[in-house]
Amino acid sequence: MLWKNIKIWGLMFFHILEDTVLTNRLDHIRFQFLGSQPGMTGNYVYETIKFVPFMTFSEMSNVYGTIFLPNDIVMRTFYEMYALGVPIFLPDRSWMFRIQRIAPWGSMAYGVPSDSVDGDAPWFNSINVDPEKLFKWYEYSDFQQFPHLNHFNSVIELLQGLHQATDLQWRDGKVSKMREFHRKLAFDALSRYTISLEKIF
Repeated sequence: MLWKNIKIWGLMFFHILEDTVLTNRLDHIRFQFLGSQPGMTGNYVYETIKFVPFMTFSEMSNVYGTIFLPNDIVMRTFYEMYALGVPIFLPDRSWMFRIQRIAPWGSMAYGVPSDSVDGDAPWFNSINVDPEKLFKWYEYSDFQQFPHLNHFNSVIELLQGLHQATDLQWRDGKVSKMREFHRKLAFDALSRYTISLEKIF
């Protein structure tokens, strides 16, 4: 399953995936995109990508994996898919740097003034930021901090990971670990909020 708000580079990614799968005759790999087919694609018919306007959480939890291309520092859908235990495939740091060059993250698109003395804050202009600064702050994001995620640095590596996800033993192990981490995280968060509210009231 593919997750991403459609942009020009998102459509390019669709075509790269499709061409790679068809060229290598990977008949067992097919994609679903949660959403309608973008109008900008016209009447183009994708052979490997099916556009699905709606899926229940139960249906989502049964997919082999999801390709997630973050377009902001925090995204609700990421946490929903993680809680469901769906194996998540994300670009590695170098890909994220290139993606930001094409489609800057929402809160980082133009930079936000910082009150810090040295100006070193996670609110920077991603259009001209240097790689070191991006990598530094990206390391703090949940896309890097959460365990049991799958990062790729090429389309081939992504497809290899998706092939591995069809192994039910591998997938079940990943699902179990993700759900257990989410359960502990949710319990810890609830405990912290409960303590804070007790101090207020």
